[in-house]
Formats: sequence, C-alpha cells, structure tokens
Amino acid sequence: MLRNNNRGKKKLRSRLSSNSSSSSPPEASAENCSYARTIGIHNDILHQKGKKEMKTWTDGQISFEPSSEEKYLRQNRMVRAYSQEHTYKHPWERVTAASWRKFADPENKRSLTHILEVDTLNHKLDPSSGKLYTTRAITIHAPGPWFVRKIIGQDICHCVESTVVDAQSRSMQLASRNISLQKFIEVEEKIRYDPHPENPNQWTICKQETSIRIKPLSTLASMAEKIEQRCVDRFQQNSAKGREVMERICKYLEAESRRISLRS
Repeated sequence: MLRNNNRGKKKLRSRLSSNSSSSSPPEASAENCSYARTIGIHNDILHQKGKKEMKTWTDGQISFEPSSEEKYLRQNRMVRAYSQEHTYKHPWERVTAASWRKFADPENKRSLTHILEVDTLNHKLDPSSGKLYTTRAITIHAPGPWFVRKIIGQDICHCVESTVVDAQSRSMQLASRNISLQKFIEVEEKIRYDPHPENPNQWTICKQETSIRIKPLSTLASMAEKIEQRCVDRFQQNSAKGREVMERICKYLEAESRRISLRS
C-alpha cells in the first residue's frame, strides 16, 4: 500500500505542477508551491477544467449555493447530498485554531484513521483584505465499502482542500474534493465556521455540506445508489469522529488559556 501511495503522490504532484503553465506567477518560491500552481489547482481541480457544476470560489469566498447544474443532478437523483450542523460551545478563534491542529497532532491519528497524509501546498495572505488562503493535499482511504476498492483497484484517494480565513469578519470556509478516482466517483465537501447567532462571542456554528456522485458510465454505475448511501454513512461516521477531535482540542486550548491567565 505504501508503494501505491508513493506512486499516487508522484502522480498528484506531477499533475499539480503541470497546471502551473496557465498563469504567470508574481513571484517564485523554492520552498512552497508557487502562485501559478495555486491558480492551476483552482482552475483545473476546483473548477474541473471550466465546468461550473459546483463552483467553489466566488470573489475569495466559498459558495454554499449549488449551481443550476448541481440542482438538476440532485433533483434527478444523480448526486447524493446531505448537510449537517454542529454547535461548538467555544469562541470562533478557539474553534478555528482547533481546525488547524486537527490533522497536525499525532494523537488524533488514532481517531482519524481515514486520513493518511496531509501536505500544505500553499499559504497566501492578502494584505489588502487580510484574508488567508491555504491549499492542502490530503491523502485518504478510498471512499466507500471494501468491495468498491476491490473493483476500482485502488485503496487510496488524493484530495485538494482550499481554505479561506477572514479574521476581520470571523469566518473560516473550507472546500475539498477528490482529484483521483474521478472517473468513478466525485465527492465535494464544504465546511464553514461562523460565530453562532445566539451567542456570537462564546459559541461557533459549523455548517457542513457533502455531495457524492457516482459517474454514470463507470463500472460502479449499476450499484450507484447503494454505494452512494454507503459513502454517506461512512462520511457521517468520519464527521462524527472529526467533531470529537475538534471538541477535545478546544477543551485543551481552553485549559491552556486558563493556565496562562493564572500565571499572569
């Protein structure tokens, strides 16, 4: 599996690098993914080579409003979509800090077993707006039950996650989608953290939307409905584990803040 993972990572990096020719970067960096590569990721991966079925970026914001094509797919049961909401009884600053530490702490790997690897490709702070843009490559176990992985012949999946943080308006938005296995399945997830309207200074509301689509001409098409439901069940289980990890980190950060206050 490690060999397949390394081969997949090389393929992923090669694909991301090939996209950089579509834009000339204002500056190059040997240590980080270039600005041109980020533009290539946005154009090719997030927009799927010009298709607008699930538009992700709109003036630096992640759109939670489905496009007309996505609405058509949902109405005709060509895509399975669900949404969740969760209230963290912690302030927005603490919850967003926990979100950054979610994959970073080795202790969380025991809970988030579906996450294999996370690599940061790009960090960019827009000085005019104060917004932070981040792009990460995430390697996970292939979605769906074991027999799906048997059919497609792969047990890992590569994804790209884009994040926009606006500290001034206290908003954090994330959008991720798979960039491998696309001829079989497309999965897109959007998460948004905002101050809770009932208690904006102490609570944070998390809204999550996930859409799963089995390609109609793939080898999985005949089992699409069953596979989509199994994927939904698996994603909901993983989301619950992710919330448990977030709650645990928030409590740790709260205790740490209290210790610092006592010392001062």
